[in-house]
Amino acid sequence: MSHDDTFFPGLSTRELTPFIYWRFYKHWGQGYAAGEGLKHIGGDRSGCLDDDGRTDRPFVVQARLYESLKGKVSAVYSYPNGLGAVDHYFWEIMPIEGELDHEVERFDTEGPMERRIIELLG
Repeated sequence: MSHDDTFFPGLSTRELTPFIYWRFYKHWGQGYAAGEGLKHIGGDRSGCLDDDGRTDRPFVVQARLYESLKGKVSAVYSYPNGLGAVDHYFWEIMPIEGELDHEVERFDTEGPMERRIIELLG
């Protein structure tokens, strides 16, 4: 397996609507590279093992990539005080491809987050 693969093997693509799909993807904040035993990826140590074999705590519970013909939106579910100074779990989304504003938006729960993604990609 190549360590720069974007998606985890063995996980399915899921349907949000008939035109919008999502998959779990590898986000540095999950510490996936440390879980795969890596110390560097392209010169970057984010999410990797330190030289002593230890790692920082992960910031992200899970990361999803939502896709439609209109573009792509990254959605990450953060631990409290993980990706931001928010004292509870939260979703953070950002369009990363297509004719969409590249603004970060945050949501407390999955329902409103996915409704916003439907607005963006539907």
